[in-house]
Amino acid sequence: MRTLIDANRAFLDDLPFGCRRRPHWAAFGRLLLIASDTSSTIDVRLATDALVRALEAEGWMTRAHPSPPAGLADSAGDPAVPRKLWY
Repeated sequence: MRTLIDANRAFLDDLPFGCRRRPHWAAFGRLLLIASDTSSTIDVRLATDALVRALEAEGWMTRAHPSPPAGLADSAGDPAVPRKLWY
């Protein structure tokens, strides 16, 4: 999402109505409305932060780390093997 209109469309069109009633989404909706009305940098930032908090509350911002491939799990303490090789 690049604009407030994009955020508004995603909020209204892509999020089921029942989800919008959850406190974190309702807070985002209120802040989005204020930001759309004022176009203030601070209000846009507050709405953006509320969106991130809502996404985190839903668990949509967490990324599951895959298990390391078989040969790399044993070499975790070996400084010659990069630790993030399996990401």
